[in-house]
Amino acid sequence: MPKPWKTRQPSREEAAPLEQEKAVDPVEIALLAAEVSSDVPFLDLHGVRAEDARRELQTFLQHECAIGTSAVRIVHGKGTGVLEKVVLQFLAEAKREGIVKDYRSPIDNRRKGSVVVVALEV
Repeated sequence: MPKPWKTRQPSREEAAPLEQEKAVDPVEIALLAAEVSSDVPFLDLHGVRAEDARRELQTFLQHECAIGTSAVRIVHGKGTGVLEKVVLQFLAEAKREGIVKDYRSPIDNRRKGSVVVVALEV
């Protein structure tokens, strides 16, 4: 009778998919780095009007892409949600255009919804 804490080793065929799953996604690394690092460039849009926010966001992202930054943080605040909507719409367009790889609210900030981390195409 086998001991309950021992498990059999997977065969080579069974282990191959597991090794593939362990591959690290560079976009995920950039997003996580933007969440936890205090050295990541950020744009604070608190108190900025929606039309001005789009322009500032575009300028900021173009500059950061030009200097080779891999990830940034966009702070839009909670407020009425207008800035958040503008930021997310702009990022969706930028992703389709190939400027942005991916974006999301930080893991510990999803309920608050006041910050977006962005992985840039470098």
